[in-house]
Amino acid sequence: TVLFFDEANSTEAIGTIKEIMCDRRMNGTFLESGTGLKIIAACNPYKKHSDEAIEMFEKSGLGFYVDLNETQEKLGDIPMRHLVYRVQPLPMSMLPIVWDFGQLNDSVEQLYIRQIVNEKHGQNKEANEIRLSAARTELMIELISRSQHFLKTLKNECSYVSLRDIQRVLTVFEWFMLNGQLIFKKIRAKENGEKNDNDEDEDDEERKRKGEEEILVENETATTANAGDRGQEQPEENFYFSMILALNTCYHCGLQNAASRQQYREMIARCFKNPNINDEYISSRIDLCYEVFLDQIDLPDAIARNQALKENIFMMLLCIELKIPLFIIGKPGSSKSLSKTLISQKMQGSTRAKSEILSIFKEVHLVTFQCSPLSTSEMILKTF
Repeated sequence: TVLFFDEANSTEAIGTIKEIMCDRRMNGTFLESGTGLKIIAACNPYKKHSDEAIEMFEKSGLGFYVDLNETQEKLGDIPMRHLVYRVQPLPMSMLPIVWDFGQLNDSVEQLYIRQIVNEKHGQNKEANEIRLSAARTELMIELISRSQHFLKTLKNECSYVSLRDIQRVLTVFEWFMLNGQLIFKKIRAKENGEKNDNDEDEDDEERKRKGEEEILVENETATTANAGDRGQEQPEENFYFSMILALNTCYHCGLQNAASRQQYREMIARCFKNPNINDEYISSRIDLCYEVFLDQIDLPDAIARNQALKENIFMMLLCIELKIPLFIIGKPGSSKSLSKTLISQKMQGSTRAKSEILSIFKEVHLVTFQCSPLSTSEMILKTF
């Protein structure tokens, strides 16, 4: 039997863990010997943010409203907020049994990525709904591996990635491959300059044609899903769309400025080894998808279709659907609350059912808790 304490040094009860591991006691009572119980603890590293990242935090105001000299949360002389992980100092008697695992290097991490991708979508998974060819599997592995490496080279808080990011990429990719046919169709329509399906000025003939197309889309979706069950591949462009949107959701949207985003797009464009796929192609596909999502929201005339609103709507819809935790951080006026309000209004009951795209998603009921410096864990538990 193995007793595992995860993130042991994140709790103030680290003294109790030390008593169990080193002294083999619990509240002064010795543990029985010969039981076969093994005890392991995992600790987060003591790592300080770079000076550039700290300066950026101070400018943004995130948790830095208390003067540096007045903060009481410190590890030695270092304020907790300057650390990558909020950790407590280990008791001296635990230091001799600490083993520094370090960080996965790129080659070892790629082995993990390969194993995860093959387990999820490899050719040996006959029952899987989405089986990828060897070429597409290798491309997916390279894209994820390069993305992980790119973020690690950044000098801000975006540089911290884990194996959880890989799982999120596969989750989003799978959702678009299984549910994105209508979205991809509308992206192509927008690219070709076709008429917006939500245009209120459509005549009766156009409405009739739309109804026929919806039937064709439903049949096409059903056919594609059945083909996936048989292990057949979807069209190459659908794979590209799904992969680009998955990388955008898990990596691209988290990058802080236009320069780093462009560098990331150029990097993944080179992985495709396709002369038609470049920075502009990837950027346009992402923006067209944003437009398709925003078209489903009835915006009042006074609201501008700015980039922040489009990105917030896309991320909130997708992360709610896939139950992916999401933090939207921005200064006042960056459409955070507006996005939440619009989704709350549009994703319920008959209003959601009227939209071809939104009807793909589950119905949403939002519960709001307004945080403040006076908020407590008990208040949050009571709300939810």
